[in-house]
Amino acid sequence: MRKIAILDDRAPQRETLRTLIDTVLPKGWECIACPLLKSVNEYPNWLIDKDVQVLLADQVLNEQAAEVGSQLDTLGELSKKVAAGTDTATDRKKLRALQTFIGLGVERPSDKTRAELLRSLETKLDELDAVRGKIEKFLGKKPKK
Repeated sequence: MRKIAILDDRAPQRETLRTLIDTVLPKGWECIACPLLKSVNEYPNWLIDKDVQVLLADQVLNEQAAEVGSQLDTLGELSKKVAAGTDTATDRKKLRALQTFIGLGVERPSDKTRAELLRSLETKLDELDAVRGKIEKFLGKKPKK
């Protein structure tokens, strides 16, 4: 069986590419993930051992790892400020940008402080509780308090 190997230091991208390519390959072809090896000198033997005919490699390996590593300290400091409630609007913007860059997907819905978000959440919960009471009354049940 002929093989195409995907080499990318970012596992999600590597797996996505592998899956997409594998689904469109003709019979007799297979797409596999190429692991990150400690030395560039290890790749020729790996390719020969796996009988790889085509290697698709990320243009710059470890690019994200180096950038992410340097950003983690900043992320930690900004997260501490948010947790302590001492963050500024600029801090929150930087934090959202870092979270997006690193791929955490954890963002605040606005530039509100933690206390403002908690008050807003409590208001929404009170509104939901009132709606629940109306529904229970409509259904003939006694509302819980």
